[in-house]
Amino acid sequence: MITVEVPDAEMQLVALGDALSSVWSFAIALVITVAWVFAAGLSATRWAEARALLARARSAMAPRTALDVRAEMIGGVVVRGDGAREEGEAPDDAGSVVAVRLYETGSEHRPRGRLETRWREAARTVRVMPFVLRTAAGELVLVEPPRDVALRAPLVIASREAVDRRERLATLSIGMRVFVEAALRANERGQGPYREGAPGFTARPTRATPSMALHVDPPDARPRFWARFYGALTVGLLVGLGVMQVGFYVGLYDLAIHGRPALAQVLSYEPIAHARGRVTLRVDPDRRDVGGLVSTETLPASQGSARLVGTWTRCIAAPGGRVQLGSEVGIDGHGAPIFAAALLVTLLLLAGARSAHRMRRVWYEQPLVEETRPGPLRDTH
Repeated sequence: MITVEVPDAEMQLVALGDALSSVWSFAIALVITVAWVFAAGLSATRWAEARALLARARSAMAPRTALDVRAEMIGGVVVRGDGAREEGEAPDDAGSVVAVRLYETGSEHRPRGRLETRWREAARTVRVMPFVLRTAAGELVLVEPPRDVALRAPLVIASREAVDRRERLATLSIGMRVFVEAALRANERGQGPYREGAPGFTARPTRATPSMALHVDPPDARPRFWARFYGALTVGLLVGLGVMQVGFYVGLYDLAIHGRPALAQVLSYEPIAHARGRVTLRVDPDRRDVGGLVSTETLPASQGSARLVGTWTRCIAAPGGRVQLGSEVGIDGHGAPIFAAALLVTLLLLAGARSAHRMRRVWYEQPLVEETRPGPLRDTH
């Protein structure tokens, strides 16, 4: 470590400042920065995914003259069912080709003194059968949904067996418009029972595309919402990161790169609030690089008194005018609240984003469906 020799043997030298060591200071700065960069990167990834889904949905909703087997999503109207699948007959609901039934239990809670009812999924059943849809161009497509098909449709209350038990149902029925997200292949003559009026295409899961989603809700609605949500979150995180870097880290970096050990004389002392004191310093006027700089710094009240006036102390001074008490660069009592605020803002922003994400999810975006409504259990539906 570079040291500064005291030029006058009679000079009274006192140790002032409460900065953390440079190792701890830059470790904290690195952790906060990495946390912001990671959060911004994750949000940007979700933003890109939502925009890709939105582009795919808009492409599927655009008018087409003919089907392309490379299409990732196709839209049309369900014209008929095509026989029951394994493990069951057609759904109980007349005309339904896909039905998802949720069995839910309800309970009352009083968060913050307000009565709420929470409905939570206890079980679900899924019944599917192949169906045929007709596209806007008049082409027929045989759709073979798997048992784990993702049905993106509104939920309606089917029945309520008791005060704390209910069933909700989402269906895809004949005559409804649907967008199918699955692998598509063309049927060839001579393969299977191909006949006049038979579907010319089949949509089913494959090894390369193992899942299938059926969009009864407009397929661009949710991607549009999430694109806006994650876009705003990404911009907010990047702006916050920039403000943090420019507003505070620049001073820390400036002292670390350009700062040099120096001696400064205490010109005045003034006690301030929160058990702190304020000293005005003048850096050794004989120094060419930082000589004569005058700076006001804070220090713990336990270190301060009027007797400091006229004494000298070690500091780190940069030619740009920044001065820090102590013999090495670090987070001092003045910068600690800023770092704490930056960390708190980071945690609050991420917690708020997570909470907003959970609150704005529709039922088919939840791994386990849960719904909270105000009021007593008996009056909620």
